[in-house]
Amino acid sequence: SNMEVVYPSMVMDVSGVLHLAFGVRDTVSGKGTVYYSRCNSAACHVQSSWSPATRILSSAVDETTGANSRWKYKLVRPKIATSSNQGFVHILFDDAEVNILSRLNGIFHRYCSIHSNCNAVLNWQSVSKGVDITQGLGLGYARDPFIAGDEYGNVHAAWVDSPPFTPSATVLNYSRYNFANGSLAWRDAHALASVSDLTFPVIAYSDDTLTAIATRDGRSVSGYRCTGSTCFNTSSLNTAW
Repeated sequence: SNMEVVYPSMVMDVSGVLHLAFGVRDTVSGKGTVYYSRCNSAACHVQSSWSPATRILSSAVDETTGANSRWKYKLVRPKIATSSNQGFVHILFDDAEVNILSRLNGIFHRYCSIHSNCNAVLNWQSVSKGVDITQGLGLGYARDPFIAGDEYGNVHAAWVDSPPFTPSATVLNYSRYNFANGSLAWRDAHALASVSDLTFPVIAYSDDTLTAIATRDGRSVSGYRCTGSTCFNTSSLNTAW
């Protein structure tokens, strides 16, 4: 087989259940998709304790012809988080066109209620492919998503973006999704920093403070911090180190 498992991501919810997302990719074509599994046993080191891996993208969006032909899943890097007090599992993944000259990537979001059967693809909410949280406003080469929940039920996301022809001219973007106030929309993506050669951001949110870090040029780490609503105000950012 030419298939390989790539980019696993795991999180534990407040009940001690482990949730796992991972990509499966064809090593020849580069095309892939996203799978989900969970374990609510004390024996998660035993394979049989995990639920059967379920592809959370419907077959229709995997077509290579017709209306969905632009989506080839060339960069499938899923990240998973929970908003435990709201009872949801969230998965982000990035996607790229085959044609590198017109990337038009997106960062896509799907979610499922922890209390439902997340091993059934129909229980994953939003459109079949997921909602593009960049809202089409990115530079064209969005990638390396990261997602984290907080104690208020909010979900926070960060990713790197750059123009297709200058991948080193990176912007670290941030957005937030709030279930607690009934809103089902992501806030407009906001740039936390414009620094060259950023990759693989990691974020954490606690006590109303967002901390974001990202590797820079493969040799160092850049960090940024903001508080509450000021995370959408560039002038309020503090360089952590």
